[in-house]
Parts: sequence; C-alpha cells; structure tokens
Amino acid sequence: MPAFSFSVYSVATGVKTEIENASVAVVDGDHSALSSRLREAFLQPYFRLPAMIDRSELDPAMDRGERTFVLDSRPGSRPISCADASRSFSSTSTRPP
Repeated sequence: MPAFSFSVYSVATGVKTEIENASVAVVDGDHSALSSRLREAFLQPYFRLPAMIDRSELDPAMDRGERTFVLDSRPGSRPISCADASRSFSSTSTRPP
C-alpha cells in the first residue's frame, strides 16, 4: 500500500520521477561496435552527450559528482548475455529456504 500511495501522491503533486540531463561518461577500452552503439544509445533529454574519458579519470569524476554514471568497457571484454546475467544473479543472490 505505501508504494501505491507514493505513486498517487507523486502524480498528484507533479513530482518528477524521470531522469533528465544526466551527465554520463564512457571509458571505451575495447573500441568495439557494441561499445559504440551503447554510447550512442544515451539520448537527450534524458542524458547529456556522453563524454569520453580515460580510465584514470573515472573515480575522480565520480567522487567530484561530475558524472551520474560511467560506462566502462574494458579491453577484450565480451558482451554479457541475458543467460550470463541470470546465472550471475542466481549465484550471488540469497534465497529463503
């Protein structure tokens, strides 16, 4: 019930729940077609145009609050499939007996 109440309240009072103009950076270590497509998927007005940064700039930029998030594609990385993500989540999550 509390989630429903919040939803009704936020719509009634005009509280904005969408992201807008988020500052994003990309560390493109693999220079693949996939990382390029991911970089192009950040669309305005939700995101600013992604800044290309070096890996050494990643932590300082996040610590200073200059970036909402950073996409980091490492050299030689491979895409994660839905099956990989599901297995990873299943192996790290705790389930009640």
